[in-house]
Amino acid sequence: MTIREAIEDVKFPELLDARIQGYKNRPLPPSGMKYRRTPADTLNESGLLTPETVLKEYISVREKKSRLPHSQRQVVVMLAQLAMADVMAFRKEEEKRLTRKNEMYARKRSKKTN
Repeated sequence: MTIREAIEDVKFPELLDARIQGYKNRPLPPSGMKYRRTPADTLNESGLLTPETVLKEYISVREKKSRLPHSQRQVVVMLAQLAMADVMAFRKEEEKRLTRKNEMYARKRSKKTN
């Protein structure tokens, strides 16, 4: 599966959103400790931590046209690549499941004919 195929997959936005929610829903620090801000926090505050904008920025980064600071570009690339890996793993698992199902169907048919 190529990068383009992974990005164009119908599951990509859903899986990317799941990755983004992991950054948006960070737990509070233990009492007595301060919350350490990350580049993802800055992206979230500026409204750029949505599936559509992360994908758009990822494409800009790949084309070397992004205006984001390096640390924020790293977050965008990491989120997009993790979502692509999730898509590939999902499709691979789906293919295995279909293959098993087809094999079971073929075995049942062969038993009936014998």
